[in-house]
Amino acid sequence: MGAEALGGVPAALAAGAPELLALLAGALVLHVLGLLDDRRDLGPLPKLAVQAAAALPLVVLFDARLLPQWLGPYGSVVLSLLWFLTVINACNFLDGLDGLLASAGAICALFLGLTALATHQQPAAAVLALLAGALLGFLCFNLPPATIYLGDGGSLVVGYLLAWASVRITYYDQGFRLDTPWYAVFTPLVVLAIPLYDLTSVVILRLRRHQSPLLADRQHFSHRLMRRGMSERKALLVIVACTLATGMGGVTLIHLEAWQALLVAGQTVVVLAVLALLESAPDAAPAASPEADGD
Repeated sequence: MGAEALGGVPAALAAGAPELLALLAGALVLHVLGLLDDRRDLGPLPKLAVQAAAALPLVVLFDARLLPQWLGPYGSVVLSLLWFLTVINACNFLDGLDGLLASAGAICALFLGLTALATHQQPAAAVLALLAGALLGFLCFNLPPATIYLGDGGSLVVGYLLAWASVRITYYDQGFRLDTPWYAVFTPLVVLAIPLYDLTSVVILRLRRHQSPLLADRQHFSHRLMRRGMSERKALLVIVACTLATGMGGVTLIHLEAWQALLVAGQTVVVLAVLALLESAPDAAPAASPEADGD
């Protein structure tokens, strides 16, 4: 399967060149946005507007949409833009610990890339392979104690590329398998479960405290684990291990029977429950705070 999937890469990349150029242009826009925000806080609403503007051409002009056959053209556009904003900001939020987004992002890119290859979607697989390679190389200098950081200029781009790939991969390929199960559409939710968990938990905590969900603080679950007594490296290892566990489950969904997919769903719930239990332990003496902060 691997050789066959790779055999059509040049032709597939040539056919997808316009969309890839639009993807590159959007990534450049978000990189510049992140650099400006790293130097001077631009505020959450302008950043959300630029993120949506960067995603809009891919969604409207190149049909990078979620569930158009079920939601229709307008509903799928709205859902796809919301998904872009969610994944972009989930990755931005996750970048609060040395090496965390680089390692978790590389894992998510590798597992989504394997799914793209399995469903013969070579442009997405190529982008994900490049992203994973870049993040793994960057990780050599970003592990604690880090000497360089992604910052918003890097984290927004990582989220943008993962969001595009997770939308572009249809998870259905008639030439590969005629009985691809409907629940394969949940692959990105399972692979990206850890960043999405961080985003969701942070937003809930901020709303409970009557704070804006878009303003930065140190409520990210990496920080919460460290307040429970974990060192920076131990918190990093726990989150990376959880990302590996959910990623391995997500990449198998296109190959599983319904009862096996339920096991993957159960595994994902258990992983998130373990994280929640670790966070619920009483606070210990605060560990040394990392330099980088997510949002």
